[in-house]
Amino acid sequence: MAWRPDRWGWVFIVIFLSACTSWPWSDGHGTSILQEKHYVLWTAQDELDQLDALGQVYLKSGIKLVSLSKTTQRYFQHTYQLLRQDNEYLLAKKIRPEFYVVDSEVPFIFALPSGKFFLSRGLGQKYLHHEELLMAALASEIVRLHRNVYRKNIIIPQGHIDTNQMLFLMRLPVEMRTEIDKWASFLIKRSGHDIYAYLNWLQTQNKNTLDFWAQYGDPKSISRREFLFKKFLIENGSFKENQTNTWQKMASSAGHYQFLRDLKRTPIGR
Repeated sequence: MAWRPDRWGWVFIVIFLSACTSWPWSDGHGTSILQEKHYVLWTAQDELDQLDALGQVYLKSGIKLVSLSKTTQRYFQHTYQLLRQDNEYLLAKKIRPEFYVVDSEVPFIFALPSGKFFLSRGLGQKYLHHEELLMAALASEIVRLHRNVYRKNIIIPQGHIDTNQMLFLMRLPVEMRTEIDKWASFLIKRSGHDIYAYLNWLQTQNKNTLDFWAQYGDPKSISRREFLFKKFLIENGSFKENQTNTWQKMASSAGHYQFLRDLKRTPIGR
């Protein structure tokens, strides 16, 4: 069964929402715009454990991984901590994330509740050419794993699960994805980075819907997400039609360039 807050749980939620008045994008009435629709799923721990177990099965199902250098591993850890810092009230899990690059030309990224991140070689080589885009992609999954936003009906495989099945289980309704987008942009803004990089990340997916079909299933949902996120920026005074993407003129860090070099490595079996 899904978790439901008891009396003290509701007290905590009320206090938490009251504290949101100082956040960016507050509606001025004590409620964060990012929480108005209550799309966070309170998923039971056994359901989360089942999903994490599927991740272990996935790693043992014959997929090939790109070997990541120590520099790239440190870079991913640093990026995760950068997005999480000063946001412990939202990202409360105490985990040390693990990062895996799957040798697949299909672009995808997803994270499991325990902190395992999976992204594909195709995603990195085709679309993560700048680290601001990588940060945008990671921010979305960081929010998701910390807020436990996953489908509740989990299929337990018989000792094997492939990438298409994992991506199917990761799909969410567009409304939930949109709420995650808002939270993710909040993380990016709080970390001192440009939320327009997140908009660019959504636009990139929208322009390449066939590539991202396996991840989201319905290409129309991607354009809908871009529309709703842009609407969110406009409503909060954060969008300008002719805004210059200054981040595109900035050089990525040495860690990001090492990550791109790692993508050219020969994959290893699991």
